[in-house]
Amino acid sequence: MAKRILSVGAELADDRIDRVSFNSKTSHLDYDVIVFRPDYEWLLHSTQTYQGKRALTDDSSFSVREACEHWRRELKEAVEQGKVVFVYLCEKQEVHVATGETRTSGTGRNQKVTRIVELYDNYKSIPVNDDFIIAHGTQIQLVGKYHEILSPYWSDFGAISSFNVTLNGEYGETCLTAKGGNRTVGSIIRPKSSTGALFLLPDINFDKDEFFEENSEGDFVFTTSAKQFAKRFIASLIALAESALSVEKKTPPPDWAHDDKYSRAIEIELLQDLIKAESALEEAQKKKERVSSNLAEARILKGLLYEKGKPLEASVISALQILGFDAKNVTEGDIEIDAAFESPLGRVICEVEGKDSKAISIEKLRQISTNVHEDYSREEVDEPSKGVLFGNGFRLTPPDKRETQFTSKCIVASTRTSIALVPTTELFEIAKYLSEHTDEKFCSACVSAIMEGSGLIKLPTIPKSIEPKLGNLSNE
Repeated sequence: MAKRILSVGAELADDRIDRVSFNSKTSHLDYDVIVFRPDYEWLLHSTQTYQGKRALTDDSSFSVREACEHWRRELKEAVEQGKVVFVYLCEKQEVHVATGETRTSGTGRNQKVTRIVELYDNYKSIPVNDDFIIAHGTQIQLVGKYHEILSPYWSDFGAISSFNVTLNGEYGETCLTAKGGNRTVGSIIRPKSSTGALFLLPDINFDKDEFFEENSEGDFVFTTSAKQFAKRFIASLIALAESALSVEKKTPPPDWAHDDKYSRAIEIELLQDLIKAESALEEAQKKKERVSSNLAEARILKGLLYEKGKPLEASVISALQILGFDAKNVTEGDIEIDAAFESPLGRVICEVEGKDSKAISIEKLRQISTNVHEDYSREEVDEPSKGVLFGNGFRLTPPDKRETQFTSKCIVASTRTSIALVPTTELFEIAKYLSEHTDEKFCSACVSAIMEGSGLIKLPTIPKSIEPKLGNLSNE
């Protein structure tokens, strides 16, 4: 039966391989062989540094930790279940990540909050507690009892392999060393209770320029050279995996062997410890899921800065609810309204629009006018509703670098039709402030600005806050 192969972080041009990114939540369960290259460079969204190394934001810190923990667990389980994992030791990427702890010093306006950080690296995703020491080279030689099974693979790919780290050699069998033979750069680890194997191998460049070309639509696609390389690589890995699995065959314990009368006291004690650890892990996972759910809810306002479509609608509704409006999506007969809300100053019908790299145009005003007219034509409606267009123009550009988010024509037309234009970036600022402060006077002023204004609305200026700012770092 053909083996199913998963590739994480290695671009291989073959449809037989499922390629996923480092932050994928893919499980090992559907696969026989895993190719893993722990490159999380593209997750490191930060320009700040600390002690000469990149210091990640809280968001990036969480993403990096979560991805590494996921793959460490998946790779460990895969090997324990008798599968073969090939880890390609790419550059060791050391960064400072947030621990979730802070330290406060000073009072009032002089108060400072310091984020506590710790050093972290991509090798935390590998289920081996080895000392990976940064060292680079290309002169590598085969050694040890696995020389024979590795020879075919090394004959094909040894010349294009290079090491980025050396290992202390305490784990597994050393199979590759730097020239001279005293520094381990490749190892094979086999758990005592499984026929699986974990190969730690020198890196290969899977992203050569010759492997990609631009097609007529401007997209980069795999070249014939990339496909030929992938075909040879897969064939070699499958042969190596089969050889590794045939080195030692273990008999699965029959059911009767699990009876306590055949177990040593230490085995029973360790099994009980394992059950307790598994229970603690389940509780920790439940807590993590609760916190993740709360975090997603807390982040919904941030969608006002970069979302479009339904996610932007949800963010607008959340912001309006913070301002005290009874806001919701509305579908009434043939009318589908992005958001509608009631206030003491009247009823409002809204439309929500986001544009990637341009301003919001006049077209959306027609939809608002139509909805307001159709809504007013209903018997139970005595007064025409107020129309408001919430726009997120240039949504992929940082808010402080954006141009006016509505076109001139849209602004002129909205003024004449008494429709209010509200940039969602400004709505974010006031909703964020009001979610953290009780300020009825400011909230009332914001409501009045939206309900009574037309054209491009300028929301009230947020009162100056004396709250401390996060930003300093410490690894204490």
